[in-house]
Amino acid sequence: MATEDLRFYEGTSWQSLSALAAEQVDAELPISSADDTVVLDSPSANTFTVSTGGVDNRLAVNARGMVGIGNAGNNYTCLYVNSVPTNATGLSGITSIPEIITADADEVSAVKTQANLGAAVAATQFTHFITGTSSGTGTAATMYGVRVIDTSLTGTAKNAAFATNLPADGEKNFSGETGSAPSTFNGDIRASKVVGTAFSTDASIIFRQQATIYALYSTPLVISTNQKESFINYTNNNSKSWFSGISTNEQFVIESSDNTDASIALGAELLTSNHTPTQPNSIATKGYADTKAELWTGTQAEYDALGIYNNQTLYCITD
Repeated sequence: MATEDLRFYEGTSWQSLSALAAEQVDAELPISSADDTVVLDSPSANTFTVSTGGVDNRLAVNARGMVGIGNAGNNYTCLYVNSVPTNATGLSGITSIPEIITADADEVSAVKTQANLGAAVAATQFTHFITGTSSGTGTAATMYGVRVIDTSLTGTAKNAAFATNLPADGEKNFSGETGSAPSTFNGDIRASKVVGTAFSTDASIIFRQQATIYALYSTPLVISTNQKESFINYTNNNSKSWFSGISTNEQFVIESSDNTDASIALGAELLTSNHTPTQPNSIATKGYADTKAELWTGTQAEYDALGIYNNQTLYCITD
């Protein structure tokens, strides 16, 4: 039985489909587009590249399976993206938009990394996500290592811009490493406990219905200022406010914010001001006592010799 060949008419003549297939099978890289603007090539064994517009290696896959976009890739980066846009109003090195339409999903991840280090590997550091050193001569009004614009989804019970699930003491959910730049949070910070970096010995503040300061030292709280006076302000829900602290001349002072109530100052003596005693256990000042009755004791002859008598003085005759 003769072997039949399939032919097709390409507009001017009939062509052999078998011959065309044989030509495609025997084709070798590089392969260029009709206008030579796109080139598929294999510059070395087990390497595949795509070049466009006369620029080599727009897309490259090397022998180890490393993928480079805008770069030939290397033996240390699984995916390398190096784009050079022009007049870009918004540029993303990588954009991932997972779209779940017909089925529910326990987890949807736009980007997910998972460590798989062999037993022979002893890595000094493993990082799931790192922002490297930026280069170039351009400027940016603001630079973000990680930026979350919106976490809201319809029906979402909880939104978290950044979430971790690390185990107990010794681990760091958030670490500033060795940088000296301060951490800035423009919104509220919600935490059940705040503790120093030496978490086993540093003081901590525990937040529940009350804030508790706990320390392993006899002075759990130290308040310091560069001013001569240092006060703590106490205010209740009736806007009643009191200050306690150190003034210029006294070691310890308690006074009201409007200076209308009595105050107490500890210095060389116990001092109080703006106070008129009205209760049996009230403290009377020397100035107040000087305006009240004075007790005098003496003999009748001594009393007679006084000549002038004070209505605020109680005279007691002893003979």
